[in-house]
Amino acid sequence: MIVLGVVKAGVDVVEVVVEVVVAVVVFVVARVVAGFVG
Repeated sequence: MIVLGVVKAGVDVVEVVVEVVVAVVVFVVARVVAGFVG
């Protein structure tokens, strides 16, 4: 069952990475839009 624990931990890490990437993309897009508008 150790394998399941490792897979679960890997999934958790992937979820965190995806959240960070999405946050960065949203931030960059917001900056670009603000640059065009302002």
